[in-house]
Amino acid sequence: MSDQEQEIRARDEHAEGFEDWYLQKGYYYDWVEKNALMYSLNLRKEDIVLDAGCGTGRLTRNIAGRCKKVYGVDFSSRSIEVLKKKAWESGIKNIKTHVCNITESLPLMEKVDKIVCVQVIQHIPTEAERTTVLKNLYDQLKPNGVCVCSVYSWNSHLDSELLKEGQFPNGIYYLRFSPKEIEAVYKECGFKDISVRGCVNFKWYSHNILAMNNIRDLFYPIAKLDTSISKFKFSCSLGSFLICKGTK
Repeated sequence: MSDQEQEIRARDEHAEGFEDWYLQKGYYYDWVEKNALMYSLNLRKEDIVLDAGCGTGRLTRNIAGRCKKVYGVDFSSRSIEVLKKKAWESGIKNIKTHVCNITESLPLMEKVDKIVCVQVIQHIPTEAERTTVLKNLYDQLKPNGVCVCSVYSWNSHLDSELLKEGQFPNGIYYLRFSPKEIEAVYKECGFKDISVRGCVNFKWYSHNILAMNNIRDLFYPIAKLDTSISKFKFSCSLGSFLICKGTK
């Protein structure tokens, strides 16, 4: 079984409970990550957006409320089913979904203003495929369109237990990037005005005490500070993730 087949199987098997599992990382872990990504996207009401590798729509549904239309594409059919269910339950009607592999030609019939690709590139096992994905995203953008990708950071001291490259117990491959490495892929694919910043700069978000709402609220100013730090270049040495932004 290939790395990609293993990942599809794992994503399908855990789609239903993925978002609950992710929130175990901490309420503010999720909150800070989403806010840093949304800041980079700088959405407008008239924007058409592509969420490439959208999974169950953890970010897709947030985006939908701030733009004209959002496409959610993923190779996990079960994840797409969960996204559609959650969107229906929330009354969201401007999400269009496709089951597809973003290492191949994308099925969208129109160009988009913005693209977000969250924690996807890091799980693609070959350099050639990673480059193909970024080229596909570049081609899908309108002129002057913006692409925002997040990947695991190799510079971060917060995730020192992870190797530079490896596999999780469920068989999912991962690769951690330095700022120069993710920037180089963007440059190779034709992007300009490239910036790289860190995201989720503090490690304590998963502490059990933060699960208590009355305590958690006291840490809101620190989470706000974390989001603000992500606007500065020095965050590349702090964040668990790197957020790379480029323009077509």
